[in-house]
Order: sequence, then structure tokens, then C-alpha cells
Amino acid sequence: MIIRNEAIYFLPFFLVLFLISCVIIRTIENVNFKGEMINGT
Repeated sequence: MIIRNEAIYFLPFFLVLFLISCVIIRTIENVNFKGEMINGT
């Protein structure tokens, strides 16, 4: 039961962490893409 409760508590935490990391990666890619466009022109 303790392991199941810990899994229930940790699952949303990892999900949020995954979503935040995805958002950070996408924003960094967008910034780099814009920077390449500015440098290209």
C-alpha cells in the first residue's frame, strides 16, 4: 500500500516535470530558430 501511495504521489510530479521540460526545450528551440533567422538575414 505504501508503494502504491508513493506512486500515486510521484506520478503527477513526473508528469508536470516532463511537461515543463518539453516547454523549456520548445522555447529554447524557438529562440535558437529566431536567432538563426536573424543571423541568416
